[in-house]
Formats: sequence, C-alpha cells, structure tokens
Amino acid sequence: MLSKIIEFSLKNRVIILALTALVIVWGIFVIRDTPIDAFPDLSENQVLVSADWMGRGPQEIQDQVTYPLETAMRGLPSVKEVRSASSFGMSLITVIFEDRVDPYFARQVVNEKVQQAIPRLPQGVQPALGPVSTPMGQVFMYTVESDRHNLADLRTVEDFVIKPQLSAVPGVAEVASVGGYVLQYQINLDPQLLQSYRVTLNQVFNAIAANNSNVGAKVVEQNGQEFIIRGLGLVESIDDIKDIVITQNNYVPVYVRDVAGVTAGPDFRRGVLTKSGYEAAGGIVIQRMGENTLNVIDQVKAKMAEIQATLPEGVKIVPFYDQTDLVKKAVNTLNRALIEEFILVSLIVIAFLGNVRSSLIVTSAIPIGILLALIAMREIGLSANLMSLGGIAIGIGVMTDAAIVMVENIYRHLAGDGGRRGVVEVTLEAAQEVASPIFFSIVIIIVTFLPVFTMTGTEGKLYTPMAWAKTFAMSGSLLLAFTLVPVLCTLLLKGKIREKDTWVVAKLHQCYAPALKTALKYNKATIVIAVVVMIAGFSLLPLLGTAFMPALDEGSFLVMPTMLPSVSLTEAVEAAKTMDRVIMEIPEIDLSVGKVGRAESAMDPAPVSMIETIVTLKPKDEWRPGMTKERIEQEMMAKLAGIPGLNLAFTQPIAGRLAMLTTGVRTELGIKLYGEDLQVLQQKAFEIEAALGSVPGVSDLLAERVFGAPYLEIGIDRAKAARYGLSIADVEDAIELAVGGRTATTTIEGRRRFDVLVRYNRENRESIDAMQNILLPVAASVAEVQTPSGGAGMSGMGGGGSMPAGPAGSAYVPLGEVAHFQVVDGPSMISSENGVYRMIIQMNTRGRDVVGFVNEANQVLREKVELPAGYSLKWAGQYENQQRAKDRLGVVVPAVIALTFFLLYLTFRSASDAFLILMNIPFSLVGGIVAMYATGTYLTVAAAVGFIALFGIAVQNGVIMVTYIQHLRAHRTLEQAILEGAFTRLRPVMITALVASLGLFPLIFATGAGAEVQRPMAIVVVGGLVTSTILTLIVLPCIYLVWNRWRDGRKPPAPGSTQATDVTT
Repeated sequence: MLSKIIEFSLKNRVIILALTALVIVWGIFVIRDTPIDAFPDLSENQVLVSADWMGRGPQEIQDQVTYPLETAMRGLPSVKEVRSASSFGMSLITVIFEDRVDPYFARQVVNEKVQQAIPRLPQGVQPALGPVSTPMGQVFMYTVESDRHNLADLRTVEDFVIKPQLSAVPGVAEVASVGGYVLQYQINLDPQLLQSYRVTLNQVFNAIAANNSNVGAKVVEQNGQEFIIRGLGLVESIDDIKDIVITQNNYVPVYVRDVAGVTAGPDFRRGVLTKSGYEAAGGIVIQRMGENTLNVIDQVKAKMAEIQATLPEGVKIVPFYDQTDLVKKAVNTLNRALIEEFILVSLIVIAFLGNVRSSLIVTSAIPIGILLALIAMREIGLSANLMSLGGIAIGIGVMTDAAIVMVENIYRHLAGDGGRRGVVEVTLEAAQEVASPIFFSIVIIIVTFLPVFTMTGTEGKLYTPMAWAKTFAMSGSLLLAFTLVPVLCTLLLKGKIREKDTWVVAKLHQCYAPALKTALKYNKATIVIAVVVMIAGFSLLPLLGTAFMPALDEGSFLVMPTMLPSVSLTEAVEAAKTMDRVIMEIPEIDLSVGKVGRAESAMDPAPVSMIETIVTLKPKDEWRPGMTKERIEQEMMAKLAGIPGLNLAFTQPIAGRLAMLTTGVRTELGIKLYGEDLQVLQQKAFEIEAALGSVPGVSDLLAERVFGAPYLEIGIDRAKAARYGLSIADVEDAIELAVGGRTATTTIEGRRRFDVLVRYNRENRESIDAMQNILLPVAASVAEVQTPSGGAGMSGMGGGGSMPAGPAGSAYVPLGEVAHFQVVDGPSMISSENGVYRMIIQMNTRGRDVVGFVNEANQVLREKVELPAGYSLKWAGQYENQQRAKDRLGVVVPAVIALTFFLLYLTFRSASDAFLILMNIPFSLVGGIVAMYATGTYLTVAAAVGFIALFGIAVQNGVIMVTYIQHLRAHRTLEQAILEGAFTRLRPVMITALVASLGLFPLIFATGAGAEVQRPMAIVVVGGLVTSTILTLIVLPCIYLVWNRWRDGRKPPAPGSTQATDVTT
C-alpha cells in the first residue's frame, strides 16, 4: 500500500505538485476564516434557568420557586448534575449535561420542563432560560460616561439606545446592563391624606392600572377613505399621572395628586458599577456559544462607533475590559514560538544534512503540514487558540522526522548510485525501503497521544484541541513524506550527488565512535549504570509537587472580596469605591472597575455581599524594575487588608467566572459540604475553616456565610385579623403595597418604558414604628375584592384585571394591632446540588502544591472535624480535576503502551525487539523528571501531556535504530551490524532528537500570555529527549548486543576484535 502511494506520486509528479498548490491556497483561505480564541471553552455544557420574584427572601424563593423548578429537571436525559441557588428575589437553576449533548437540544428539553413547572409557581413568576453562552462569554465590558448627565440618564441611554443595538450584533447572545439608576415613576402615598379622602391603597393602585392604555376600534369609511380608530389614553408625563382620578367623594373627584407625591426616581437595585472610586453605568457584552471572539468584538466596536454618533452630547462609551488583547497576546505567543521553532529546525537540518536543497525539501514539509492541520481543524470546528496551536508547536520538530528520514535515505542512495540509474528509479527504491519504519514510527507517535483524547472534564476540553492539532499535523507530515517529499527529491536532487558528512556530523562521529565501542566493550556495566541512573531519576518523583494545571495568565486580576451577609448595598458600594481608590495607588495598575451585586443576566447571580473588581495592568515596560504580577498581587493584598469587612480572594476574570458557574467555587480549591440542615452545615463549615487555618500554604480561606442576613418578620395574628374582618391576603397585600411597593403599570414613551410604582412615602414605611402604623381599612376589607398578592406587572398595558374601586369606609386598624414584628437572622442564599443542601469552604494555596496541601488538610480534618450521619464533604476545583485526570490516565496510559508494543511487534515480528524499543520509555521519563525537578516545575496535567508526547518520540528513535540494525544483520555479524547501524543512524537520530528538543526551546523561554501552560510540556519533552537519545545511541546497542548474544547462545568476542574495523562511518 505504502509502496503504491510512493510509486503513484513519482509517476504523477505534476498532479502532486498541483494538489500541493491547491492545499496552500485552501490553507490561506482557512487561516483567514478560522475562529481565533485565547483558550478553548472550558465550561460545562450547561443550561441556566432564572426566575425573579422581587421582594421575596431566599426561603420563599427556595420553597416556592426553586424547588418546583429543580424537581421538574429530574429525569432529563444525559444530565450530570442539577444545581440551584436561591437568593433575595432570584432563583437560579443550573442544569449540567454531558458534553456530547447538543446545546440546543439541551435547551429545548429544559424549556419543556420549565413550561410544565410554571403552573406550580407563584402568580407573576416567569422563569426564563439564560443566554446561549458560556462562562467564558463575557468578552467585552464598557461604561457609559458623561460630565453633564447623571447616572439615571446614563442608564436610560444604556438600556434604550446602546443595549438594543449591540444585542443585534451577529454573535452577541445578550447585553447585560449594570450600574446607574433605572428610572421609574414613583407614586408616594401619604396615609394621612388617604384616610382624609377615604381612599384605600388598592383603589389608588387599580386607578393607575386602569388609566394607561390605548385601544383600537377597527376602522370607519368616509369619503372613500378608511380611518383607523385609536382611543388614546397612555400616560405620557408625570402630570398625566397626577391627574388620574381615583374616586369621587360627594361628586368631587379625588386625584392622585391629592393623596400622593408623584416623582421620577430610581428603581430598587441589586447591582452597582464603580470605576476608579466613582459610581458608573455600563454593560457587559456576552458572546454566543461557538462564535469567533475576535470577530464578535470587532463588530461590537464597529457598532459602538456608529452608536456614538447618535448619543446625546457629552455621552461616550468607554471600554474597560476587552478580550481582544488577551486573544491576540495568546495567539502571538504561539505564532512567535512557531516562527522561532521553524528557524531553529531549519538551521539544524542544514547543519546535519549540509545540502541546501535537501534542507529545503525537509523544511517545506513544515508549513504545508501546518496548513493541512489547520484545514482539518477547520473541518471539525476547532478554533485556533492557545492549545490547538500549542499542539502544532510541540509537534513541529517531530513533523520533520518523516521527511528527514526519507530525504536522508534518498540522498544516500543517490550518492551511492553515482548517476548510473535514473533519479526517479533510485528515489523510488530508497523511499520504499524506509516507508514501513516511517509509517509505523509516526503512527506510534499518534497512538501514544491517544490518552489525551480520553481526558474528560476541564482537562479534556483544554488538551483535546491540542491532541487533534498534533494528530492532524503528524498525519499531514506523514502524507507529505510519501507524496510531496519524493517528488521534490526527484526535482531538486539532480546532478552529481556526493554524500559527505558536514562538519557537525563529522565531529559527532569522532566523539560517538569511541564512546559506542567502549560502551559495547563494557556492555553489562553500561546497562547497570543506566539502570542505576534510571532508579535515581525515579527517586525524585515523590519530591515533585503535584497540581492540576498551571494558571493561565490573563494579564489582569479579578479581586472578589465578600462581606457579611447583613451588609447593605450602600455599605458595599462604599467598600468597592474605596477598593478602587486603594488599588489605583499602585503604579502598575491601569484601571480598577468594581461591580457590587449582579448585572441583569442569569450569567451573573452574585449577591450584594460580593464585590467583583476587574484590575487591568499597564504594559510591562511601564512597570517598576523587578515588579512581577505576583508582587503586584501581594502589594494589592497588603493594601486592601486595611479595608475592614473584606474577605479577599484573588483570581482572574475568565478563571473566576468559569469556576463560579462550573464548579460553584470561585477559588482554585474548595470543599463542598452536603447535608439536610442548613444550621448544621453552617456549624460544620466554621469548624472546617478553623481546622484548615493551621495548614501551611492555605490562603483566602473562607467558609460560606449563609446565615447572618437580618430579617424583619411580620407575623400576622389570625385571630385578631379575623376579629376585624381581615383575611391574611388583606394584611399581606397592604404590607407588600405600602412598604415594598408594586408596579401598577408601565408607561410607553417612544422606545422607552418606565414602570409606575405605588407605595407609601419614605417616612411612613422605613421604620418599624412607621410600619406598625400602616392603616388597614376595616370596612373595605369586607366589601372589596382584593387583588391577589404578586403584582399586576404591566396590567395597564394589557387590560389586566383590577378590583372595583369603591369608596372606603372610615374605620381603620393599624397593622401593629393585627401583626407582631421581630428581627431575626436568616439565610442570605440557599444552595443545593441534586436536591441536597450545599455549603462551600473556599481557599487558595500559595507556596506549595495543591495535592500535597489537600493530603495534609484531609489528615487535619479527620482529626478535628466529625461530620454527623448523613453529611459528607467533597473537594472541588483543581483537586477534583487533578484526581479525575490521574485516574483516567492511570488506566489509559498502560493500555496505550500495550497498543504501542503491539504495533512494534507488527513492525519487527519480534517481541524481544519490540520490548527493547519500549525500554526507551522509562529512560525518557527519567530525563523529564530530572528536568522538572531542576526547574521546580509541578507535576500537572500539562506535564503529563508532555510525557505522553515524549513516549512517541522516544519510541520513534528506537525504531529508527533497530530497524536498520536488523536490515544489516542479513549480511553482517551481530557486532558489525550494531556498530555500522548505530553509526549510520547517528545522523537521523540526532536530527530527530535535536529538532524535537531544540525546536521547543522557544516555548520554554516564551513569556507571553499562555506560555505558562506550554512551558511544562516543553520542559518534559526536552529533558526526556536527552536521556532518551543517550539510551538510543549508547545503551540500546548494548542491550541489543547482550540480548541477542543470549538468545543466539554466542560468547562475548575478545576485546579489540576485527569487527570494529569494518564499520562504515
């Protein structure tokens, strides 16, 4: 099969060259259109369901909204987990599906379940699915600023001018507004005036709802024309609201202005934006799943430029977070590394082959192979990102191996032929000679990378793109080695060809010959020394720290302090402003923008007690000498420690959001505590926090404060209420309407919409004494039909039902007569997973590895914390991911080694030869382990992927050596075959090792975004290739000699025998 492919290529050289040109053109178009991202999307396949029930506490949300929705989600196909969070006014359900489930199918089945649950929800609660996005979708953030407009005006511009237009940009799933003040019309009722005019709360409410609508009455025809009939009654101004008639007393109309003050004011808010110490208004652009990040951001910026020209004078849109820089930096890191690798590989090839034309043939396989890989990536929907390009980067050296072996063999045959036969004939013979070992060596490299494809979870999403890219690149190089490379050899290697070692190769032969002869002379001692070195290397393994993966440096900080659950929005905003000002004192900081609470999106469920401050840095050339990102973080931590009430946590924007919405833990490490009683969970969480405080390396340790939110509970005395003829609904309706307020209708003013809120004025509702004096009309409670608690929403626009507004009686009873008031502590948020309550203890580690920390922490917890029956804990975050990856690789890697042995057996038809080549694997591991120990690199999934990549390269070198020795044994003695084979294969083995190792040096010394993920892999491969190459060139010939002597029953030859004199060097 392989011979036929080579023969076809040489007989149809024009076709091969034309197809190559087609691939180049196709590849150029693919490069232009390929989606570009900073990192692969690491988020879970999840669907968010959110439901607002404003004014309700977490317990009411949990019992009446979250629980019905959560139970409805049970039984969905391919669901991994269902999480829920009930906070003030909001329920959030997160349904996590298996990765193989189509996201739009997942949304469809979740929506069906939501519709089934709606009848069981309170009236007015409308659950909705979150945007079609991921936690990594918040790609662009901006503020709306002006020196002549207030925050309410800026928020109005954001909501009704900027947001609608940005939402229409292709690739944008949602634009979430945050900060500023949402305007509404507020009707602040005076209870004394209500009593004087004998008007009830509900009469005012229903009057407002009934006086804001337009109607249509079809058409009339006059004089051959149709006139569309409209009845106009929409509220258009504050004066229109003031002039609404509530009722009549003795034929005298009672207007809204008679009993209330009407103003435009801010709506109740749960999210505030601060910038450099001042409040701001702005928005967050959320990208649709699977879109091209750079394209989306570029289109958003273009649309913003159009919008800017239409904004009121003085208003401007100012970006403060833009993933474009991160994407470009990450891709540029890899692009630069690829270019440097290409140059290094080209220089190595020229230095070893010595022939410019041969070197040109070999290096041509790199760019064309990369184009083939990019085309294949595009076809399977894989974006160009840090990891997929990293797969090409770690494979770029190996990509030339097949071409090197092919060109080197063809060149040697052409030189040996001396021009007696045709170039095509000699090329065909030489190419067919090495076709089988080339094929099997590349296939083995591809097969040894199979464990990466089996990874799941975060590590799978991160490294599978790398595996695909490397596999495509290696497959492309293999295809080129059998097609384009032989064709180019026939075209470029014409004329008189002489095989002459370059100066580099000659010097290597001079050093290698005596070293190999000495090693073969003392073969057993050589093997023993190698085994001792291997054991010594493996003894360093327990000394290596273990973690999940290196942190991806996003070039910015996300500071996420939490405050006590009882903190008010005003106090939290002041803390955020202070944080901004303190952070901006650090010279390296460019901008500090904080968010208190949540934006208007299901993607952001943060409570008021949580502050999220994005800190962007200036370019590194503007930093103080010696400053690093770690030192900046330490300086920030020291400065912020002086602000009271903050429990600090440091992360990065993408990493923080990813952790929050995928694992529920916003730090790199956390403990999830499960049980049925929230009080017990809180107690045990505090015990765990106290116990872990003594473990070295712990940082940002904080147990979730669920309790501590103050509640003012108004308990209704049923007997007293009944005595006055009041129902529970009457009393609760008055509490909700008078204190919290209720939206009676919504005005329509062009494209703008403003709610009309009815409630008591401030002095009559903001203290317990004032609330106790809320007057309940006794007579009206019997005569009138009350509207159900829950609000009319937009009933004024849609003609919703309202109660008849009759005159009120003169008898009233204060609320304090039928209800008692008490202040208690309660939960600020109730979280659960799969129907079981959950509490989180979060932490980071500093100065030590995660696995070592967790092992010590577990020992401390066993000694100091005892969990009751029915309660359990689980480590989450990086440790959970690391253990999953370790367990998966522990099963898959041995299976792949067995598969590699099978492929080697097919190649050599000898189990002993296959086993000898597999000996390269432990020796390559030794080099990788020593390199990690010397550089202080942790054993992470990135390092594990480096070891996996190393397996294939190490085996390939063994194949190159043993294949040729076997070929020579047909007409050489054992010793002659070993010496001649080793000397002859020195050049291809050294080229393979050097292009694979030195080619990765740019990744080792890279400092750009994403370099920290590639560096451990490069360190492992380079270190492993050192010992693997020594084994291949020195130890493997000794093992081959001893093994075959034993197998053939031969005696060791006398030292200085004549076999060595026949060696071709």
